[in-house]
Amino acid sequence: MRNRFQVPPLSDLYNLSRLAEKDNSLPLSERRTRDHAIGLKCKSTDDVGRLVFWAQQQSTKDEEGSGLADHYQAEATLSLLLRGGALLAGIAAMIGFLSSSVEGRVNVSIFMAIFVALQFVFCVFSLGVMYRSVRGSPPVVLPTNPAKYMLFRIFPDKKFFREFWSVVRILLLRYSQEIGALFTIGALVAVLSNPGFKDFDYVWESDYDIPLKGIVDALAAPWSWIYPGIEVSTKTIAESRYRPNSTISGDNSEWRAFLIMAMFLYALLPRLLLWVLSRHYYSRALCSAIVWCPGAQGILMRMKATVVSTQAVGEKLTQPSGSAFENLDKKLVLVDWAGALDSVNTLCLDELKSVPAENVVSVGLGSLVSEKISAMRIIDLAPSMLFVAVKAWEPPMADLRDFLSELEGVKRCTLCLLSLPGKSLNDSNIDDWKVFSRKIDIDLVNVTELESSRFN
Repeated sequence: MRNRFQVPPLSDLYNLSRLAEKDNSLPLSERRTRDHAIGLKCKSTDDVGRLVFWAQQQSTKDEEGSGLADHYQAEATLSLLLRGGALLAGIAAMIGFLSSSVEGRVNVSIFMAIFVALQFVFCVFSLGVMYRSVRGSPPVVLPTNPAKYMLFRIFPDKKFFREFWSVVRILLLRYSQEIGALFTIGALVAVLSNPGFKDFDYVWESDYDIPLKGIVDALAAPWSWIYPGIEVSTKTIAESRYRPNSTISGDNSEWRAFLIMAMFLYALLPRLLLWVLSRHYYSRALCSAIVWCPGAQGILMRMKATVVSTQAVGEKLTQPSGSAFENLDKKLVLVDWAGALDSVNTLCLDELKSVPAENVVSVGLGSLVSEKISAMRIIDLAPSMLFVAVKAWEPPMADLRDFLSELEGVKRCTLCLLSLPGKSLNDSNIDDWKVFSRKIDIDLVNVTELESSRFN
C-alpha cells in the first residue's frame, strides 16, 4: 500500500492517464462492477492511493502495462546517472580550475564568480521560476535543462507532456536543484580532499582601490557570529593583492576557510532549500493531477460505490453509498454550455455528482452582458476544477473558447462531452474537442466523455 506521505513517481500519472483513456471504450456497466471490486480490495484511504492502486490492477491485464516496470527502472536509472554526472562535473570543474592556476596562485575573484556568485544567481532565477510556476504564470525560459531530455526519453508521448506540463515543469525544477546541489557538493569534495589545496596562494587584483574588506565582511556576516574566526583580516587582504613583480604573503588559511564557507552558504544551502520547496510543490501538483486526470473522478465514484441488486435475475449494479449530497464539493463549478444539460440529470453523471446545485452556471444562450456576469460569478467562486458540459455532436465554437479565456484564476478545466440519447460518440467528435482544448488559455484542460448511469 502506498504511504500517503510518499511522493508517487511520474510513471503513476503516465500510467493512469493512458489506462483511463483506454478504459472509455468499455461499457459503463462493466466498468461499474469491475471498479467496485477493485475498490473493495484497495486499502488506501486517500484518493491518490486509490487511483494508483486502480492503475496497478489494470496494468496487470494490459499488454502495454507489462512494460510499466521498465518505465520505473528507466526513470530510476537515468535519474541516478544524472545525479552522478552532476557530482562528477563539480569535482572535475574544481580540479580543472585549481590545475589551471598559474604558479599555484588561485584568483579569489574568479573562484567566487564561478563557484559562488554564478550558483547564487541560478538559485535566485530558480526561485523566480518556481514562484511564477506555482502561481500559474511561469516565465518563458530556454529549454536547456538536461532533466528534460531524460523525461522525454522515458515518456516519449508528447500528448502526455502537453496535458500535464505544469507538473513536469515543477519536476524539472526539482531536478535542477538536485543537479546544482550535487555540482556544488562535488566541488566542495574536490577542495576538501585535495591536500595541495592548502599550498595554493590566494590572490586578487584590481586597478582600483575597491573596499574589498567591507565586501568580505558583508559576505561573512551570516556566520561570523557563530564562527568569528572564519574571516579575512585587513592585513591578509592587503598582502594577497597581486601586482606585477610583487611577493604574495597573505594568510592562505583565512582565504581557504572563507571560500569554503561562502560555497556552503551561498551556493549549496540555497539549492537544498529550493530542493525541499520544489519537492513539496511537485508532490502537491502531481497528486492534484492524478486526482483530476481525465476519467479519474468517475473511477473514484465507482470504487467508492456500493452494489445493489435489481429485480432482474442475477443483475447487479452500483450506486454511490449514502445520500447523493454527502460528497458535495463547493470548490467544483459546472458550466452548462448552450443547454447541454437540458435533458440530463446531473446526479446520473458520475463525474458531476459532487457539484453543488448552486454552482451550476448556464451560459451560451444569453446576452453578452449576462455571460460577463456569469464569468464574474465563476471567478468569484475560484473553482479548483471547472466542468464544462457541451453537446459533443456539435462542433466546438469560438464563443466557448473566448468565454473560458476570460475566466482569470481558473487553472483546471474538464470539457464534459454529452452525446445524443441512445447514441455514442465517434472518434472524430472526440478528436475535434481535444484539438479545441489545446487552444484554451487554461493550464490544464481535459476532455472526457460522460455517460448517464441507470439511476435517476
